[in-house]
Amino acid sequence: MLLRSLCHSGSGRKDKAIADYNRAIRLNPQYADAYVNRGNSYNGLREYDQAIADSNQAIRLNPKLAEAYANRSVSYNGLVEYDQAIANYNEAIRLNPQ
Repeated sequence: MLLRSLCHSGSGRKDKAIADYNRAIRLNPQYADAYVNRGNSYNGLREYDQAIADSNQAIRLNPKLAEAYANRSVSYNGLVEYDQAIANYNEAIRLNPQ
């Protein structure tokens, strides 16, 4: 299911990817990466508030998940909240400087 979701997301079928991530989250609500990936799909649809909510949940589940902060920075950038975007990028870099 996750691989299919990634394929949908990569092919521009964000709505189908989101549906697959919804199923993955129902099966395992503690799966932080599913929230990150669903949030990334929401970013692609410019549904930034939904993307931020997913990033927040991923961070609650795994505060060291750099990708969640990076996704959240994309959302804040889309909302033209640049200070928040920069703060999240900085945290992502701190957690994963590579």
